[in-house]
Amino acid sequence: MALALSFKQVRNVRKKDVDDMLLATKDVMRASDRVRHQLREQVQNSPDA
Repeated sequence: MALALSFKQVRNVRKKDVDDMLLATKDVMRASDRVRHQLREQVQNSPDA
């Protein structure tokens, strides 16, 4: 990313990037919750538990 961007450009880019990052973070958190839930079920259903 060029350092010669105007403040307005930087602010616009950053707002969009932050929104994209927040969406991606929510997706990742949702996916990891799903994986954690599946692992928990597997552990509870395993005969070794």
